[in-house]
Amino acid sequence: MLLDQITTDAPDALLVVAKITPLNYDAGNTRVEAYNDAMLALVESRVAAGKHIRLVDMYAPFVADPSFKTSLLADQWHPNPAGYAVMSGVWYEAIKGYLR
Repeated sequence: MLLDQITTDAPDALLVVAKITPLNYDAGNTRVEAYNDAMLALVESRVAAGKHIRLVDMYAPFVADPSFKTSLLADQWHPNPAGYAVMSGVWYEAIKGYLR
């Protein structure tokens, strides 16, 4: 698995993995939520094994906005500029403690 290859090849690096953002249709989001839940379990098992890996949640900040389907998404899958701004804030909060 890619997570294992990266943490093996660079054991001192911090690997930051993100849950994916929601889609603009509910049936798709059922699958996105299942995928994101699976990512959580994968990351947690590696953290428990002492790997330097962190999961950031890109899904929850989107769905916190009731109009995310139109206010944060450009199409069925991709964020619009406002959505990318949300993502950049999440990324920054996740890594700011590691920046010098």
